[in-house]
Amino acid sequence: MTKNITPKTALITGGAEGIGFAIARELKARGSRVMINDINAQKLKEVADEFGFECVAADAGTIEGVDKMMRVVREHYGTLDMLVANAAITRFSPFLEMTPEAFDDVVNLNLKGSYFLTQKAAQLMIDHDVTGSILLISSNVSKRAFPNLSAYGATKAAINQLARSLSVELSPYGIRVNALAPGPTLTERTQQELASYADDWAKVLPTNDVVRPEDIAATANFLLSSGARQINGQTIMVDGGWTGLSVTPAYN
Repeated sequence: MTKNITPKTALITGGAEGIGFAIARELKARGSRVMINDINAQKLKEVADEFGFECVAADAGTIEGVDKMMRVVREHYGTLDMLVANAAITRFSPFLEMTPEAFDDVVNLNLKGSYFLTQKAAQLMIDHDVTGSILLISSNVSKRAFPNLSAYGATKAAINQLARSLSVELSPYGIRVNALAPGPTLTERTQQELASYADDWAKVLPTNDVVRPEDIAATANFLLSSGARQINGQTIMVDGGWTGLSVTPAYN
């Protein structure tokens, strides 16, 4: 007799496009029940309807948004097996021109939101005795300096340390925490910002090709799986070897 196995459940923030969407699609293709979050409610619903995801529109950078996500997760799934804290914003600004308002925007979403979403998701897992896996999305600029990204880079470096710290605190509950740091990745946003993005970065990456969302999704799937059960508190770089050289395209 075939034993019925309950599919694992996942929540992915910033899941309406780009890296978050690619991770959501990968997990669903492998049998998980997936809920995606985004602040863009219209885009979120379109993607969820087309690809069969559950969805929850909320600002992942606010406590109210985090609480809303957890409430909807409980209503739909009861608990979680996997969390991917992916939602983030980038603010390019010279350090001497960074405003407190722009700084707060970056920190609130990239760090504060991820911190408290992880806290509440972990508590939900603990309450239901779930052996869970949490993945925090970092960046290659958490390891190497990049012009005009001081605030963003600082939040992503903090994400790496958060994964290390939480792996110690949450391991006794059977919850693993890791960070995944994408390199220069061709998404809708980066393509819109710069038409030559893929070609420019391909010239300086050791692999001679820009990172794709599918590359990040494949690694995320592994890190969230039982196959990575002894990978804990780590930051995994998926950047085509960029951090080994840190050469950037020559933009004017």
